[in-house]
Amino acid sequence: MKSRIQPIVIALLFISLGFIKDEKKVRFEIRKDNPAIGLTLVWSLPEVQLQSIIGDKFKPFVKDGKGVLMLFITTAKKYYLDSVGYDNLKMAHILVLTEGKNALNAPLSIGVEKQNLNEVLKRNNFKLEIGKVDMNLNYKNDSISLKAHIITLKGKIELDAIFPNKPGELKTIESTVVSATGNPNNIFTGPESYIPINIESIKINSTGQNWISQLKLPAKPDRIGMNDAFVWNFMFMKKK
Repeated sequence: MKSRIQPIVIALLFISLGFIKDEKKVRFEIRKDNPAIGLTLVWSLPEVQLQSIIGDKFKPFVKDGKGVLMLFITTAKKYYLDSVGYDNLKMAHILVLTEGKNALNAPLSIGVEKQNLNEVLKRNNFKLEIGKVDMNLNYKNDSISLKAHIITLKGKIELDAIFPNKPGELKTIESTVVSATGNPNNIFTGPESYIPINIESIKINSTGQNWISQLKLPAKPDRIGMNDAFVWNFMFMKKK
């Protein structure tokens, strides 16, 4: 009897201490009173290149032999995990459009040190590297000046743009689905909305080993855009 009881006691102890958390859903929010900003650099790439980036468990969405990869940076003064507020969200992701409605895969992510969101990403099998991520905007007359960077121990990407402040119409997506690195069952999903602003060109300075060199991305992206008034209500979860 002792040998059967002991494993049960150990399992209950692990649960009570909080070690078994992988099944717990976590709500991740950006609210309207403190919206985020986002910067997206878009490349149209051959299917074989995208497939090598996301692995064989996913299928890139392809049209005329090419699919979409995005380098995405987002910052916010405040974000929420299960309704608990935290200051200063600073994240960067590589996102690849995959088959399925509003479906994306995030093979690579970079977050700043001691950010509470980091542990949620790791626990849900997102491949996360710690680095320095930031983005600053300066509004002057009818233009916006943007400076952003992604810095790791191996290299850096610096971005600089000046563009007209001509916001488009509010865009709402009922349900975006972002899957984790190499694992289609770990996702965050939910609604998002933002006001798009087109950016015609951006200056990119990249040195050392960084996402642009690592993924062999062309020096010039095909499209660039900013997300203003960016809010979302995502849930980290495991698909059944």
